Amino acid sequence: MAGVSVVAAALLCAVFPAQAGEVQIIRGRLAAEAGQAPPEDKPLVLISSRTRGDNGKKVTLAGDEFSEGQLRDPRLAGREWEFEGKFAADGNFTIYKLFTLKEDKRHRVTYYCEVCHIYTHEPGRCMCCQDETELQEIPEE
Repeated sequence: MAGVSVVAAALLCAVFPAQAGEVQIIRGRLAAEAGQAPPEDKPLVLISSRTRGDNGKKVTLAGDEFSEGQLRDPRLAGREWEFEGKFAADGNFTIYKLFTLKEDKRHRVTYYCEVCHIYTHEPGRCMCCQDETELQEIPEE
């Protein structure tokens, strides 16, 4: 019976190879004009640093609406970032988790409404009162 489980696992890895790969960590800064966030109409490109020894390598990032919103937030322009995710077959890096780096320490990015006490992961107005949310970079413990 154990042999059947091993064969089934091997077949699943062959059918879904992306799920069998390891999550990787990359670091760097977004390619953008100095002090500005990447424009909406351009792909998000990371200039890598301290990533497997390939400083300066350009990596196109793919993420959901929340990660794209954070990466395009002008208040975070010029930050160094760390991403956890996987490289897709097309060479793009799919973001699973993202952090800003301050003094080499990871920080979660979140947005907070002081009026409603609501946290969100996307910049902009509060979903309740429509006041502007406050950017917070919370050190990871």
